[in-house]
Amino acid sequence: MLRERRNPSRLGRERRAAFAESLERLRALGMPDWAVQCYGRAARIAGQLPHDVVCRVAVWTANQMLGANPSGGQSSIAPPPADRGRSDPASAGPRKRGRTH
Repeated sequence: MLRERRNPSRLGRERRAAFAESLERLRALGMPDWAVQCYGRAARIAGQLPHDVVCRVAVWTANQMLGANPSGGQSSIAPPPADRGRSDPASAGPRKRGRTH
């Protein structure tokens, strides 16, 4: 006999309803279905509501952008600098991994 994974209590029903409402909030904001599903999975793993996960990601991203460039001039999301070219031909090959001492 398969055991029900869901919590059948009142608290379990309330939590499922809150989770579904949180997903609907994200849809109401115009978020695409694939993103709603992605945040839903991440929220289940984190044990949080999906809209809370979106808020945490947004706050983290804003802090990263402001911390990297507080003046607000150039965007902190920029492509990496071009390869500067190495003057040492020995270092141009693949690096060996392992102990350095």
